[in-house]
Amino acid sequence: MSALAASTRDHGADSLRAYAQMVQGDRQALMQATAAAAADLGWGRWAITLEHGSLQLEVLDSPFVDGWQAASDGRAADEAVCAPIRGMLQALAEVVLEGPVEVQETHCAAVQVKVTPLGQADGGLEANASSVQAHGAVCACRFTARPRSAA
Repeated sequence: MSALAASTRDHGADSLRAYAQMVQGDRQALMQATAAAAADLGWGRWAITLEHGSLQLEVLDSPFVDGWQAASDGRAADEAVCAPIRGMLQALAEVVLEGPVEVQETHCAAVQVKVTPLGQADGGLEANASSVQAHGAVCACRFTARPRSAA
């Protein structure tokens, strides 16, 4: 999955740089254009927010989750399956946050387990009520992109 995320990040970065030029560096406009493009491509409904120097992404109706569920007869995945979305978020966050970032899928609807930053499971997580009401969906995946810490 990591190779798929990296490939999507590498190829998506070119498109995102072009979008950034079209919106003259307006970060909010770039995030909106990215969410609209994702929906047009069938990559789910994206809600992107910039909070405290990091990007938060919630994806409703991920096609990667749908594909996993169809192929596995509803069995939970052993790992998050939305690697292409993770890669695109990394590309977007590196433009918006102006530098290298780390991206974590904190909740994957295919896994049905929330992952803490330490990688420990802390039980099931349901889509938040406002998202379900606003979008009529219950299949949610969540991601966080933060600047990479200097080592």
